[in-house]
Amino acid sequence: MNEYTSMSEYYDALMTSGYYDYDAIAKSLTTILQGRKKILELGVGTGLIAQKLLHYHPDCEFTGIDFTASMLEKAKGRLPQNVQLLEQDVTTLALGSRFEAAFGNGGVWGFVNTGKEYILVSHLTDTQENIKGLRRVAEHLEEKALFIMSVQGVHQDFERALPNQIVYSQEISEKGDFIEKDYIFKKNGEVLATHRNRFRLFRGKAIQELLGEAGFKFQYSDSEDRFHIYVK
Repeated sequence: MNEYTSMSEYYDALMTSGYYDYDAIAKSLTTILQGRKKILELGVGTGLIAQKLLHYHPDCEFTGIDFTASMLEKAKGRLPQNVQLLEQDVTTLALGSRFEAAFGNGGVWGFVNTGKEYILVSHLTDTQENIKGLRRVAEHLEEKALFIMSVQGVHQDFERALPNQIVYSQEISEKGDFIEKDYIFKKNGEVLATHRNRFRLFRGKAIQELLGEAGFKFQYSDSEDRFHIYVK
């Protein structure tokens, strides 16, 4: 019998299978944050990075948002009760407070390092929606606050074995300024669940123009090139 009952269950199984090194990510974030306490995660998912970050930065006042309710339910079971987890869309973000830093790791926005250039990848496929979302994030940040976005390698087709004989595969197709990523979960050759994400790609000057529209300026990349750090 299959123990997974929703896409968030499959996603959580994938994310806990070694997909990311959450400990290393949290250590890098802790160094970048330099003691800042009011922290917002954009795309908290099932709380795996937040869990590690709170271990290394236990006195931070953490808020995590996601637009998928089932992901947030998993996060609530994983994280302490004193954190704030909210179902929100960045384009209509309304939290009633301001933060010293916002970060995302594979969330709404992130960078891909192709070896030749950095490409900004967004879950929002429309330029104006991206500007709107970035402005909403900026409005929730204090002056001189940090906006921290992850850097990943090029997304590729691959397959990974998960617990309970589940096999995960992903298929990538790039079409101009867009990329589609299919997530497929199978058991004994039977497809159990699928999901498709479509991302918008921004390159070169378009990146700085987009982020500049919201008032963000590039500061630096961390020493291990895990994050690009902008300031409001």
